[in-house]
Amino acid sequence: MKKFLYIISLFLLQLTACASDVMSENPLPEKDTGNKRQKKVNVSLDLSLLDSSKKDTFGLPYPEGIQRIPIFEPSNEGDMKFNNHPQLVVFKGKLYATWVGHPIHEPSPESWVYYSYSDDGVNWVAPIRVGPDGRASGGWITDGKVLGCMLIVGDKANKTSNTEVIYTTDGINWSAPRLLLTNAAPSESARVLPSGRQIIVCHGLGKGEFAGVRKTRVMYTDAEDIFTGWKEAALPDLLPYNANQKEKVARPVEASWYRRKDGILVMLFRDLWFEAKDRTWKLLYSVSYDDGASWTVPVLTNIPDSDSMQCAGSFGKVCYFVNNPTPTRRRVPLTIGVSSDGEFFDKMYLIRSTPQPRRYEGISKTEGYSYPGSVVWGDYLYVSYATNKEDIEVSRIPLSSLK
Repeated sequence: MKKFLYIISLFLLQLTACASDVMSENPLPEKDTGNKRQKKVNVSLDLSLLDSSKKDTFGLPYPEGIQRIPIFEPSNEGDMKFNNHPQLVVFKGKLYATWVGHPIHEPSPESWVYYSYSDDGVNWVAPIRVGPDGRASGGWITDGKVLGCMLIVGDKANKTSNTEVIYTTDGINWSAPRLLLTNAAPSESARVLPSGRQIIVCHGLGKGEFAGVRKTRVMYTDAEDIFTGWKEAALPDLLPYNANQKEKVARPVEASWYRRKDGILVMLFRDLWFEAKDRTWKLLYSVSYDDGASWTVPVLTNIPDSDSMQCAGSFGKVCYFVNNPTPTRRRVPLTIGVSSDGEFFDKMYLIRSTPQPRRYEGISKTEGYSYPGSVVWGDYLYVSYATNKEDIEVSRIPLSSLK
């Protein structure tokens, strides 16, 4: 009898080992995450909030106490007239913004990274240029002691991009550039989880069937030195991808994420289509149950989107996303959706509506509010954006108005 039980035990151990091999091939976390793994997350918006007959406002109200604040408005001859991709960070009691500037067009042989900072979120210093020419802004990375400004540099030989970082401890004096990431260009600033893990949402070239396809690459590190130890999270590819004579690009790109109060992470993506007839004009989403090390297959939400970059985040139990909820490439209005559970967004507010007329014509100029970024500082949510891809601005919203 004992011999029989011993044989059965060996057989069960072999079955367990086989099951472990099968599990290692899927994107679920290896460690036990408790009940979070079983929770199915469905992301949606209450569409009754939107009045599509009012194209500049959708009939939405502004949150109480919102304030528009200019950071940079080009007016002098030498100013960059094309400015985009502003990103925010809080460092040692100040609010910092960084962006990329071109003389007039995008793309352009000349591009520079700029930054500004504010002691109060309202009054900003004149833009300061950092890093070498030919770089684009990748946002910020910080552990609270050191502040890194990420610089995107094109790798023409491999038809992709790498990320360099310059860093400072005082916000004024910067190091020389050092390589941070290869085949990865940040869509937004690095963000830290309660565990200390840093996450950067990037785009770079994929592998296998997605070789040569620009796609979302989610990078993370648990290293004490935040400039080291970066690994790629598991994010399943979504077919089909876009392809023309110039490039190949996956659908889920330019992503941002929020953390629910139960610790589950939800990432929202721009659903990119080259051809207008194919566009869904909606956001995609994916879920992580293991602090961003692996993600589910991206699927569509019902959230209207202008097929452009958005941003997302959370504070307390409140989750939010910022986007242009319109089925056109016109990036008006800019709005914020709010949810108490990170699934059903039942509140939506205006951040900006009709912009001022464009002052400078240029290639890739877009009317409206592009490439938003956001950060919570004190009692406010700050949302940055590029107005007409000319002005760098921020809107400040009292957190109490979004609860």
